[in-house]
Amino acid sequence: VASLKAIPEGRYVERLPIESADEMNTITNEINGIAKMISSNLRELGDEKRKLDFILDHMDQGLCILDTFGRITLVNRFIKDLLGFNDAENLNRDYLYLFRDETIQAGIRDALEKGVGMNGTFQSDNRHYAVSIVKNPDDGNGTESVLLIFTDITKPDGSPFGNALETSLSAW
Repeated sequence: VASLKAIPEGRYVERLPIESADEMNTITNEINGIAKMISSNLRELGDEKRKLDFILDHMDQGLCILDTFGRITLVNRFIKDLLGFNDAENLNRDYLYLFRDETIQAGIRDALEKGVGMNGTFQSDNRHYAVSIVKNPDDGNGTESVLLIFTDITKPDGSPFGNALETSLSAW
């Protein structure tokens, strides 16, 4: 039993001794094969998660993902640094805890309720950011999400690149 409990942790060892050629032996072999396959899949998923985390944390854009109910499900390092995000305090909480700006809140509400996106600008600590809020449609599993993407558009002289986007957002 202890060896079966180790499978979710990705630790596979031969589970059950194989001592006979009867029907129990066949079942034992099948259980061992399934346990080995599950353990291998868990290791692969862990590897893929580490790769994704590395990519997200080294992006030069901020990314925040909200679930269907507006709860914060993912933020990358850029957003954590920009907004002082703390996983323990904010992850799985309502977006209102992180995004205090009324225009951003309205953009998120529109994306959640109407599927309407928003583009705008945001300024914080003498930096300028282009902000896009978009609804990610159902992925086939009944899961929709809202993506917030922040891109630093500050020129070396401290002014924003290009024309102002549709909406100007204040610092929150």
